[in-house]
Amino acid sequence: MSSNDEKLKGVADGTHTAEQFPLINSGNSHVAEVHVTGNGSNNHKEFSSKDSMTKKRPSPPARAVSCYDNAPDGGWGWVVTFAAFMVGVILDGISFSFGLFFKELLIHFNESKSLTSWVSSVFNGTYLGIGPIASVLVSRFGCRQVAVFGASLAAVSLFMCTFSPNIQVMIILYGLIGGGGLGLLYLPAIVTVGHYFKKKRALATGIAVCGSGIGGFVFAPLSEFLIEMYTWRGAMWIMAAIVLNGIPIGVLLRPLEGSEEENRRRRAGDGPTSKLVNGDNKDCEETESSVQCCDVSSMFDFELLRSPTFLVYGMSCFLCMLGFYIPFTYIPDLADDFGMTSQQGAMLISIIGILNTVARVGVGWLADRSWADALMINSVALVIGGAATMFVPYYSMYWAISTYCVVFGISIAVFVSYRSIIMAELLGIEKLTSSFGLVTMCQGLSAFIGAPIAGALSDQAGDYSGAFYLAGAAICLSGAICFPLRAISRWESKKQTNSTINGNVYSSNFEMDMKTNK
Repeated sequence: MSSNDEKLKGVADGTHTAEQFPLINSGNSHVAEVHVTGNGSNNHKEFSSKDSMTKKRPSPPARAVSCYDNAPDGGWGWVVTFAAFMVGVILDGISFSFGLFFKELLIHFNESKSLTSWVSSVFNGTYLGIGPIASVLVSRFGCRQVAVFGASLAAVSLFMCTFSPNIQVMIILYGLIGGGGLGLLYLPAIVTVGHYFKKKRALATGIAVCGSGIGGFVFAPLSEFLIEMYTWRGAMWIMAAIVLNGIPIGVLLRPLEGSEEENRRRRAGDGPTSKLVNGDNKDCEETESSVQCCDVSSMFDFELLRSPTFLVYGMSCFLCMLGFYIPFTYIPDLADDFGMTSQQGAMLISIIGILNTVARVGVGWLADRSWADALMINSVALVIGGAATMFVPYYSMYWAISTYCVVFGISIAVFVSYRSIIMAELLGIEKLTSSFGLVTMCQGLSAFIGAPIAGALSDQAGDYSGAFYLAGAAICLSGAICFPLRAISRWESKKQTNSTINGNVYSSNFEMDMKTNK
């Protein structure tokens, strides 16, 4: 009798247990299976042999159904979309129209263009760079609470900044605190829209972010009118009152049903909310060891910093934002240098705003077409917009610079509208909050330094040529590095898949060797 047969006989007659020999003759092509039935001392043992090559592989573990898979694509999602739209109107309306206040602050504080431009750059950099902090706060306290607090903080800071004794205090109150408050309002609104839609996500996002264009279109002439009527201080007080509308807007950001935020609120009485799918639908237990279903606002994920796909796209956003705000800040003053009126300077910002608005809806609809490639459209638009920006110092005629504003408005509409769409496509919707927070941080870092560098170049050269050369080159390069991004994403996915397969094979072989050597 062979050694394996003796072991099988021992299991059958009770002198050995099946656990002592989990793998018998594992080096050959046959694996024995021992079945023990009955109970007490009258156990009935039997064994059989099967070809290991035909043994059925275990089924994969059950996958948690995310509430994103069943996003309503409507309903309250449209209310959230409206809320995000209004956030864009307020935030970017204030941001894009700062160029009109910039001229007044140059006169009031009598400081250099480089130092005065820090007011705008710190504002833009903070509201974007606070994204990681905002994502953590949303995870801890929820979208509504963070948005309402942010709106309140921004309104107070915009009111208090008018009493600044010098430009440094103005930078802190308006730029740092005001920008931070609006950043806490901005991220919850945009991310919540992405969670309420699946098939119509691009269209909903396009509608939500087109509020930015409306803000630029409306706030530029409004700011010009208010400054003429009430001086820059009175105009800023009215802006602070407008920001207070962010409080009721933030209340509209109701969490998606089934989300972790909603679960925290309902967990005490409603029981489990997620389901597992593997042939049968079963309620998943809401314990620390269970699979998390629909973590709407997950904690900031530093693992994204190891993703080549994210790093390339983050660099693209960094470069784009380096030049993004330079036209908004300096075009009104450049128009004065060209002999245009202040109303014409304000109208140039409005042209960017209205084209930004129309284009955001259009490109949102376009991205939902099956044949459209959002990433390619984004890359081409940035290259064109950047190239046009480099020639702004030569657009001395009003019609020429107006035409540029049309092109620039469309290109930035594509960039802003497609950010969350590209991240959801390349990195996954479950990582949207964390990735969006990290991307806005990249944008914030470049927004901090973009306008001051441009201002320093302008102070040194005596004109705005260097500022627009910098802006155009940065935007053009940001689009160019996005062209190979999908190939990088496929390479990364393939690498991760191979790593997972090899890891599973290594783990299985290791377990088999350990069992064989027992």
